[in-house]
Amino acid sequence: MERKRDRILDAITKIAANLMAAPSLDAALPVALRHVGKAIAADRVVLLESTRAPDGGFLVNERGTWNAPGVEPQMRSGEMAGRPEAAALLGGFLANLTPGQIFTIFPRQAQGPLAEFLRSLNVQSLLLVPILLEGKPWGYLGFDDCHAERRWTTAESDALQVLGEIIGASVARARYTSELADAKRIVDNSTTVLYRAKAEPGVPVTYVSENVSRWGYSPAQFLSSATFYLDIAHSDDVPRVVAWLQKLLTDPAAPTEALLATQQKLPTAGLPFLPVLGGAGYPKPWQQADLSELDVLIGYTKDEMVAFPGAPDMFEQGVHEIAKASNGFAYRFDRPGPLGVPHCAELPYLFGTFEAFRDSPMLGPDRGTDFGTAVADFTRTGDPGWRRYPEVRHFV
Repeated sequence: MERKRDRILDAITKIAANLMAAPSLDAALPVALRHVGKAIAADRVVLLESTRAPDGGFLVNERGTWNAPGVEPQMRSGEMAGRPEAAALLGGFLANLTPGQIFTIFPRQAQGPLAEFLRSLNVQSLLLVPILLEGKPWGYLGFDDCHAERRWTTAESDALQVLGEIIGASVARARYTSELADAKRIVDNSTTVLYRAKAEPGVPVTYVSENVSRWGYSPAQFLSSATFYLDIAHSDDVPRVVAWLQKLLTDPAAPTEALLATQQKLPTAGLPFLPVLGGAGYPKPWQQADLSELDVLIGYTKDEMVAFPGAPDMFEQGVHEIAKASNGFAYRFDRPGPLGVPHCAELPYLFGTFEAFRDSPMLGPDRGTDFGTAVADFTRTGDPGWRRYPEVRHFV
């Protein structure tokens, strides 16, 4: 008995491997049915698929069959379609079974049209193993004994139920593959180019549909260079893109990814918003200011310009120069969110206003940092808690 169980499990393992490697489900099913039929010493193995009939009932179709040597085939794969009465009979019976449960029938001990039909197939014992697709009944594996009223053991039933789950997963995989192939065929024949980009610094493109070749490009060109799509934006399109971006800026529900993706199509000079060094409250360039008498705390974020592609990063160099000239304190804010650590990423950590930034992709899940405490200590005592420049404190 132990050896038989091991033989069945070994067959199921091989079947699972073959189903995963086969180019199509229909190509792998005959081999799978033969393996399990031999392992369990069945006379016949049938894979039945239930489909909804036009009248709302169920019809049954044989997706595959295997017969042991010396056992006369009673019905071959696909023949059930030519016997609508038999298909409806089996379909009605299977529709009344409890989904997901194994069922055994002994036709010689039963009465009615189904028992009569099974006796015509020379079936003396039938074990039905359910196959579910996404939790819903799809069909059954039928195991026939044509020589005796065989009592299937619990070990056999359990092992075959595992096989039913494997075949159900393979059917789902084949269906998804077919649907993806259909979707790809539709996209390839359309003028709409699909792309996917990561919500991280630089917003890199990770997928471009093949139909981009209609415009003389290849997906490889977009994937090999993070800025390739910036180089092909036509100058005539810039005004229209600017107008669209301005419209997005007035929409509080506009997705950040859309803003970034649109902005990346613009030359630096055309950016509608951009951080600058200086401005209101800063009357003259810092190089002309006397910083020696001031207590200075100055810093920058790790990815200051990630939201402003193409614009030069004036922050890192400026922070180091100002901190050196003032003998002040310098920091770099490194706490990452989905977009990295962009300009202003430290503000909610400074003021504790996380609720106001809850929809912002610059916030990561970890909100604990002593950045706000350090700034408060500097404001109160002139000492943020680390040595003066050239030390740079990293807040992670």
